[in-house]
Amino acid sequence: PDGATPVCTNTEQADIHVEISHRRRGVRTVDRSWSLLGTGHAEIGFRGDAAPAVNERTHG
Repeated sequence: PDGATPVCTNTEQADIHVEISHRRRGVRTVDRSWSLLGTGHAEIGFRGDAAPAVNERTHG
């Protein structure tokens, strides 16, 4: 609780690719992976200087 206002950004629908991996002696090995195509949802929050304007919207 630093007093900074949090700002959250999210997707309604997204393609999400997840990999769980480990690195040994400089070699990365993927242990598990999965994908959600068009059915994923992601949300990220920012605080302080990293946060965008509260009502920021992008239209494409």
